[in-house]
Amino acid sequence: MQYREFEGMLVKELQKQSEGMFSVSLSEVSKNNGLKKRAIILKGKSGCVSPTAYPEDYYRRARYSMSIPEIADEIIDSYLHCVAVKDSLPEDFFLHYETVAPHVYCQLVNRKKNEERLSGMPFEPWQDLAVSYYYQADGKMSDYHIQISLSHLEKWGIGTDQLRKDAWQNTLEKKRATLRRLCDILRESPEYSRDGELPDSSLLVLTNTDGVAGAVAIAYPNQIEIIRAGLDSGFYMIPCSIHECLILPDDGTYREEELNSMVRDVNKTQLQPDDVLSDHVYKF
Repeated sequence: MQYREFEGMLVKELQKQSEGMFSVSLSEVSKNNGLKKRAIILKGKSGCVSPTAYPEDYYRRARYSMSIPEIADEIIDSYLHCVAVKDSLPEDFFLHYETVAPHVYCQLVNRKKNEERLSGMPFEPWQDLAVSYYYQADGKMSDYHIQISLSHLEKWGIGTDQLRKDAWQNTLEKKRATLRRLCDILRESPEYSRDGELPDSSLLVLTNTDGVAGAVAIAYPNQIEIIRAGLDSGFYMIPCSIHECLILPDDGTYREEELNSMVRDVNKTQLQPDDVLSDHVYKF
């Protein structure tokens, strides 16, 4: 079964299972790093839009493990979850900044790869990257995210400085930096085998307390100085993804170009394109 054939069959199955509960449409949406993906949008009569479903994410599963009706059922479950989330929020909650302000946070993204997207968003430069801002609901609704645009600020009647102040305050209070040895994290993993070889114990993982958009922890106030003092040396920041980065003490073992090559290879072979943070390391 070819991909476009699968996509069409999935849309028809969703329309069949919807029984008039929602409309089904295909669209192209913009993602992080300038990525554009074909997406299935489910919209109910109330106007609630589901978390976007990407057919290509389900294509492999359709070929090897799941039937199209099973995939459609999973997508509909996500839609119903979205409806429950929306119903638990005040209808006009996103129109008033005072209800949004306690839930805005910072994230670190690639500035060059997001140049077009960032032109419509408030952001602040960090190295050759950018700190942008997003809304995240609390508790059981924590997977409900909205990227904040300049049009939002206009509707709220606030400036970038106010958003930046609130986002950094929330981020530092609720998403504190965590720095742990990579080998300790792997040892706690269910996949860890005691006979397996663990990586260099000097590698540290820097992220935040919930591990979502945690690479921004490197830009926390005084974070670089804190790491450098703890290591008693300079270090490389290796960008694993937008969610975390590795800290490698600069003891002369590795050359910068060697590390850059490794980062580029991992980005191409191991990461989803929209999770990539940078194609090179940062030396401090």
